[in-house]
Amino acid sequence: MKRLMQVIGAVVVVLGVSVGVTTAAGASSGLEIAGRVRESHGDDFSHGHEVDEHYALETAGGVVKLDVPEGIMLTPGQQARLRGHYDHGKFVVADAGSRPGGGDVAAAAVSGNKNVAVLLFNFTNDTSQPWTTSTVRNVVFDSTTSVNAYYQDASNGSLTLSGNVFGWYTIGMDNSGCQYDNWGTAARNAATAAGVPLSSYQYIVYAFPSTASCGWAGLAYLPGTGAWINGSMTLRVVAHELGHNFGVHHASTLDCTNGSTRVTLSGNCTMNEYGDPFSVMGSAATRLHNNWHRTQLGFNPAGQVVSTSGDYLLAPADGSGSPRMLSIARPDGTYFQLEFRQPTGLFDNFSPSDPVVNGVSIRIAPAPNVIIQSKLLDATPETATFADAALPVGRSFVDPGTGLQITTKAVGPSGATVGIQFVPDTQPPSTPPGLTATPKSSSSIGLAWGASSDNVGVAYYRVYRGATLLGTTTALTYTDSGLSASTLYSYQVVAVDTSGLASTPASASATTMTVDTQAPTTPTNLRATVSKGRTVSLTWTASTDNVGVAGYRVYRGGVLDTTVSSTSATDRPGRGTFTYTVVAYDANGNVSGSAGPLTVNV
Repeated sequence: MKRLMQVIGAVVVVLGVSVGVTTAAGASSGLEIAGRVRESHGDDFSHGHEVDEHYALETAGGVVKLDVPEGIMLTPGQQARLRGHYDHGKFVVADAGSRPGGGDVAAAAVSGNKNVAVLLFNFTNDTSQPWTTSTVRNVVFDSTTSVNAYYQDASNGSLTLSGNVFGWYTIGMDNSGCQYDNWGTAARNAATAAGVPLSSYQYIVYAFPSTASCGWAGLAYLPGTGAWINGSMTLRVVAHELGHNFGVHHASTLDCTNGSTRVTLSGNCTMNEYGDPFSVMGSAATRLHNNWHRTQLGFNPAGQVVSTSGDYLLAPADGSGSPRMLSIARPDGTYFQLEFRQPTGLFDNFSPSDPVVNGVSIRIAPAPNVIIQSKLLDATPETATFADAALPVGRSFVDPGTGLQITTKAVGPSGATVGIQFVPDTQPPSTPPGLTATPKSSSSIGLAWGASSDNVGVAYYRVYRGATLLGTTTALTYTDSGLSASTLYSYQVVAVDTSGLASTPASASATTMTVDTQAPTTPTNLRATVSKGRTVSLTWTASTDNVGVAGYRVYRGGVLDTTVSSTSATDRPGRGTFTYTVVAYDANGNVSGSAGPLTVNV
């Protein structure tokens, strides 16, 4: 008997564009690479979690696989500059050298007609053909319950799928090792050899007989242009994987408790990756995307952000009314995203008595420009199912963190009436903890502090020198420049929340350094060795300084080659004769005399 697939989905997160690769000569970790982070992971639907997580960096020179030590946090889609070294084909990220940073990545609006090529292939050790091309056409394009019909319904007709099914092709590989990338390349080559104009298609779906070497039924890039189907040619799997290609993540749930009692929301919640029963991006076999995902995809217009108390109309998610989503900001930067569903078509064919069409669904998700899971809350936690998760008429949800109250007051075919009541904020943020003032030079002082807490959310910090407001910042550091040397300065930092309430100030003081005009001593004992690969390794004896040596500048032929903080550097100048000099410098810009020149034959 064929083994029942336990894992029926996988996602490879690929976000954004690439930037260049650079090297940092003399860095202790060897190399520096720059680009956009992507994540790959398998989706284990049956156990509700991701498996086989891997990271890579998209660079101008290609995709670099990463080995990320524990403690370094990388976010898919972020721009990052990482320092480290290569080992067995992977770039090992150094703890001290990684400098991740970047922003959110939005899913692009998906509309119009999208051409999809479905490539059917099998293997040298399994030449079975589990579906006919006609069967696959019906699943993807032609039947009334096809993936094409699904996306036409979800998009209110703004997105259609057309295309063709090609194959079967027997590729020159067996089905071991789950080499889906290589299989895809072989399938494309076979299709091209058969005269298929693949450049005419925007998306490719690769489908093959079920193989146990891949622990998933579907895999896709998020967002991207390729999806793989492992023996599961169904609406749910194909629509789910194309949903990732189009740019949406999973529809999840939050299961929360207070002690041993289930509640709608608390500080003790567990996320079920695929728990949402009202979307194929969750656990549903046919249900349409939720309104937050539809907004991400451009199927629905942006919702209404609610910031004042009152009664609001929420139009059905699949209708033409407005707004089709109400968004209420939370202190952590996410929102309560409200949705109202109604029975429609073949996919959201709810019965009139289903709880989801007689109440308002509440999900936690960020703004639609962020690719991440949506999280459905259970507004009727006294039952053990999310099938009745919607907030029914006459019932209220109270946010335990802010006291915000959401009440479903009425529902009907044209929409739901939702009462939203904010609690006035009277609680200021806590005093910024651990404020320190540190002289950085004779004319600047650096400030640093810890994050304040607040019941609503800290908006920014005010920085004062004495009674003078220097400015505001959302960061936890500030540098005050243009100061006089050898002078004591006092500072205060105040946290301000989103309601405009200010904390009590944190205070600190520091004295600027004296004016430093003394240069470091000249580095001595400049030496060089040439190793395999024409690598020049330079070393020298450290300089001294009355304040402190900040670093060394290494020149080749009078031109700056690199700047380092240690007493060694490496260079690969190529073949020839080269002259090196080294100078030391301090924090005030004083520069020593030159060590060298040292002539090196490479």
